[in-house]
Amino acid sequence: MKMTLNQKNVDDLSQERSAPCISIYLRLAKTFIERKDDRVRLENFIKAANDKLVAAGTGDDYIRRLLKPLARLAQDHFFWKTKAAAMSFFIAPPQILSYFELPEDVEESMRVGDGFNLKPLSKMLKNKFDFYLIAASKNNLALYHSKDDRFEKLDVSGMPKNIKELQPDKTFEKKLQMHGSSPHGKGEIIHGQGVGKETEKVMVLKYFQIADNSLRAVLASRNKPLIFAGAENLFPLFRKANSYPHLFKTALKGNFDQAQPADLLKKAQHLLKSTA
Repeated sequence: MKMTLNQKNVDDLSQERSAPCISIYLRLAKTFIERKDDRVRLENFIKAANDKLVAAGTGDDYIRRLLKPLARLAQDHFFWKTKAAAMSFFIAPPQILSYFELPEDVEESMRVGDGFNLKPLSKMLKNKFDFYLIAASKNNLALYHSKDDRFEKLDVSGMPKNIKELQPDKTFEKKLQMHGSSPHGKGEIIHGQGVGKETEKVMVLKYFQIADNSLRAVLASRNKPLIFAGAENLFPLFRKANSYPHLFKTALKGNFDQAQPADLLKKAQHLLKSTA
């Protein structure tokens, strides 16, 4: 059975103690054409598991029934049409097969034991909580980074701390013109006929556009999620101004001006878990 990689499913597998438990991790080629070699390596892992069970004195019929679901899956032409970077397979008596399509590369391995080898999955889940969060309101704009059980506020050079820094004067117009347009044509800067006549909505959009320009230097070459935390009506404007390709599709909604970092972290982790 194909399973979603989340903490609950990994915890459920950790309870399995019906020996022998077989754990297999397999890297996948990037293109379907190259998957023929992947299938051969999986079949070799199946044979290696068979040999270990034989050496342990397990009966041939028992081994055949135990490994049959995975052997059948390996021959399925459509099974290999996946965009996953790797796969993991878990087999337990009587004929239980669970497998995950993994978003990251893994070290290939095969193990037969009293329980499953879940360390690579646990590490991968931990990496899922490596993310950025921008707490945004008109009164506050701050970027945080969560990694390795740390949640830190980052100093972003040039990013306005609040919308009051963008006053309708020559300094504001000059700052807008200096930043120009976002790359790829997204979040194009809007030039008005006079800041005093612009609507509040356009003012907030410009506020986020300038913030986006500053964020590029911090987020360049990153591939971790960026979570927006702020009022619901601000998220569409931030999304329009944003040029970072990994903006998380779901926002944390609310006013977080007075929120403690620990509270922000807890809410963000809950969001990531609930949308896994």
